[in-house]
Amino acid sequence: MASFRQRATRALVATNSRLVRWHGAWRRHVWPAGDTVFISAMPKSGSTYLTRLLADATGYLQYFLGTHHRNEQDLYLPRLVDAAPLNTVSHQHTRPTCENVRLMRLYGIRPVILTRNIADSLVSLRDMLVHNAPDSPVLRVPADFADWPADRQFDMMIDLAGPWYARFVGDWAAEDRLETLWLRYEDMIDAPTAQVRRVADFYGLDLPDRQIEAAVRALGRGDPRATRLNRGVRGRGARLMTSDQLTRLSGLFDYYPMVDRGLIGV
Repeated sequence: MASFRQRATRALVATNSRLVRWHGAWRRHVWPAGDTVFISAMPKSGSTYLTRLLADATGYLQYFLGTHHRNEQDLYLPRLVDAAPLNTVSHQHTRPTCENVRLMRLYGIRPVILTRNIADSLVSLRDMLVHNAPDSPVLRVPADFADWPADRQFDMMIDLAGPWYARFVGDWAAEDRLETLWLRYEDMIDAPTAQVRRVADFYGLDLPDRQIEAAVRALGRGDPRATRLNRGVRGRGARLMTSDQLTRLSGLFDYYPMVDRGLIGV
């Protein structure tokens, strides 16, 4: 049986959690809510670029609503409480779990779902894991991963990261409790002004085209490493993966017949 000290500590922790929820409810009723532009994106789908573009065009604050970038990027209530009165742009790799959907509904978040050709996305993820860091929100690789043959690297991407991608797209495709807007990386690269216009209209933002175009030009002159964007690089997945690997990757989505395969290129 738990000791009195353990029970008292548990009661205190539970009280602290309730205080966060009460404080959030109080702020929602007392302070006017700001705009929350929320991008839920497949990893390596250009979400950093899109978020920076939206922040520059709107003047909104870039704000992360999770706990850490390399965790599973669920929403975190204290961050939502802090951000509620602000105008923010956020991008995370967030799936529509029951709790994430509950928090989105509670805070009036209508997510933009950003996708990309999944084979190209996994190639970019492989590059990041080799050259930048050995872990990501969806996968951590062994220390010698960079020394593996490319085929084995891609096998790991498909077998371990691929199911996360399939669940991300499949779960969002099945989600009917939230209003969503779907965007593709390829369309964003081809016509960034038009895609930002779609986002602005979705959120009811008064954002003139000239303001969007100025942000596109300014970001185009900057360092592409700041937005982690290999602009216009498409088809790498089809070139670098074997036909068997591409077939296995496509097969993951057989479990999600509701998915529009045009969103993921398989």
